[in-house]
This record gives sequence, structure tokens and C-alpha cells, in this order.
Amino acid sequence: MQEDHDIGYRIIEAIATREGVDPLDVDPPLHDAVDVGALQDVFRSTNDSVSVSFEYGRYTVHLDGPESVRLTPRPDCDSSTTCGSQSPHGEA
Repeated sequence: MQEDHDIGYRIIEAIATREGVDPLDVDPPLHDAVDVGALQDVFRSTNDSVSVSFEYGRYTVHLDGPESVRLTPRPDCDSSTTCGSQSPHGEA
């Protein structure tokens, strides 16, 4: 779906901007960390304010609605660490 692509692209674009790389060079693939379609479903199915957070690489990604993407560096990661453990979890 186009909406799924949009939320996923906003996340990847935020990571790419923070990292100073092209969005196509962001690695690993976003779908390895989170189900983008499920994220879209969460935001589509509620009229209330919903926040979702998950770990992706060196960041915790915070979504405060489908349009708002905030990145917080993970304290257990630094620029020399790949932080390959990206266990998704959500907060509502």
C-alpha cells in the first residue's frame, strides 16, 4: 500500500538524514526491525493519540502519529557499534 510505503519512507529518511547517507544506503532493511504494515494499521485504526517506539540500529524510533518521526540515540550504542540487535517493541 502507498500509505505503508509513506510511513516506512519517513522513518528511513529520518535515519538517512541523521546518518548523512542516501536513504537507499540505510542498512539493515526496516522490515527486519518492525512490521511497517502493522504500524500503519495501528495509526489507521485509532482516533486517539497513539505513540509507538522501537529499536532500529543505533536509535530508538518514536512515532507520535504517522507523520511524526523522532530519533533518540540508544545509550547502549555508539558510532562504532552496529547494534545488530533490533528487537521491536511498541508503546501505546
